[in-house]
Amino acid sequence: MNLLVMYKKGYQIENKLVHILEKYGFACIRSAGSKKVDIIAGTPDIKLCIEVKNTKNTYVYISKEQLKKLLEFSKRFGCKPLIVVNFKNKGIYIFELPKEKLIINEGHKLEDFIKQFLKR
Repeated sequence: MNLLVMYKKGYQIENKLVHILEKYGFACIRSAGSKKVDIIAGTPDIKLCIEVKNTKNTYVYISKEQLKKLLEFSKRFGCKPLIVVNFKNKGIYIFELPKEKLIINEGHKLEDFIKQFLKR
């Protein structure tokens, strides 16, 4: 798959996530080019740093370097680190405890998670 196609798919998922988060009252910034994190989102009480992935499989691997960037940036910025994965044809899932291998049944459906997270 060429890089332009991969970038476009990543952009589409990130854009969709931004719209979903905004629907729930979050202010969002998408970081073009994925410097440290893909999306920073927040409310007055909640701050999130989000890495976004897209896969056809029921799992996805995150590189140690990407995890390190996410965790370090989140700590410095005072945000909760999250990884959001679009499992093609299965939905968008969110993972609170970033690790190298994310399996679909270990995550939470995105909108269910957001609703529960906002109740905390």
